[in-house]
Amino acid sequence: MRSDLFGRINDLRDQFPESFGRPATEKEILEAENRLGVKFHADYRFFLKEFGSVF
Repeated sequence: MRSDLFGRINDLRDQFPESFGRPATEKEILEAENRLGVKFHADYRFFLKEFGSVF
């Protein structure tokens, strides 16, 4: 993930933490990929591990 984009998302998380879920685990990401029958792009995997979307 581009560092400028990462920085902006980090700033948003700091300002609005309630808008972000908890980081996803590797196991959760693999389970989602298997359920969907896809392989996530490395940038999306990074996003999920850093910012998550699971509440």
